[in-house]
Amino acid sequence: MGDKGSLLRRIVLDVDAPSELEIIKLASELGRITGVDAVYIKVEETDVGVLGLKVIMEGSLDFNDVKKVIEVNGAVIRSIDEVSVGEYILKG
Repeated sequence: MGDKGSLLRRIVLDVDAPSELEIIKLASELGRITGVDAVYIKVEETDVGVLGLKVIMEGSLDFNDVKKVIEVNGAVIRSIDEVSVGEYILKG
């Protein structure tokens, strides 16, 4: 760990969040994490009291930092749908 080949470059998350969560606030907080280059959040579904979000992040990411910000905002990661690790992002 710590070598350039092990950097988490891109992650796509399926996140459940309370419906009162402001996604602009969440995106801003995720964007302030050290190493984050870009954040994209899309509301994929809405249910009673819950938003289903797709969260895409790119940069030199620390998953623990990402998870912490999501959880502090009352949301939970339902699944990790995509991950890219290494010097650059492969298109699949």
